[in-house]
Amino acid sequence: MLNMFKPGVARSLQDNKKLGAVFCWIGGYVNGVGITLVGITIANMSVNLAQLGKGMGLLQFEEILIIIPLMLSFIFGSTVGGYFYKRYSYQPVLVSEAFLLMFMGDVDIKIMIFLGALAMGLHNAFTTSISNGDIRSSHITNSVTDIGISLARKNMGDVWLKLITVGSYMTGAAMGVIGFQFWGKNAFTFAAITILGLLAADALRKPCEEDYIGNIYRKLVCKVLDL
Repeated sequence: MLNMFKPGVARSLQDNKKLGAVFCWIGGYVNGVGITLVGITIANMSVNLAQLGKGMGLLQFEEILIIIPLMLSFIFGSTVGGYFYKRYSYQPVLVSEAFLLMFMGDVDIKIMIFLGALAMGLHNAFTTSISNGDIRSSHITNSVTDIGISLARKNMGDVWLKLITVGSYMTGAAMGVIGFQFWGKNAFTFAAITILGLLAADALRKPCEEDYIGNIYRKLVCKVLDL
């Protein structure tokens, strides 16, 4: 399972399927909570750019003053995530995202949406960087387009990969709506816990790559985490 954290040059299609299944689910979940809470997508900048154009066309300055900082927050998150990934690897990116998601339930809604966009910028920078641009997990437009292109090229491996990302994102969005109904703003915390749990499992898996690990650890931990 944790092979999805392999660096880009060593990745397989199976690694990307695992990455897409998990992190597109998280992206959909966070976006589902955000849309239910404030009626604005905090992860899909294509939608927000269209909303910005509508606001400009109708001179809706209040909407303009929300969308522009929201998009800038996403861009800043992507910039920081890309830098952290290149300089330090993926752990600081995901820890930063989890921290922001965990903190979002405790702040005013106006601040929360910008923190959410920042977190989703980090999120998308991680999946894009580690998959060599094959997966974008905060929105799904690219995946839907790639399904059509891959069908035309008869590349069924990529078709299945993109179908997994689309299905995971949709399922995550539905679970985000349900989560909000139970926990309100604190529903974001579940996404944070999921990310931290994946990082903890990844840390447990690291020794499996070393020769000194005994057979008991390999049988009890390594085989489970490699599923």
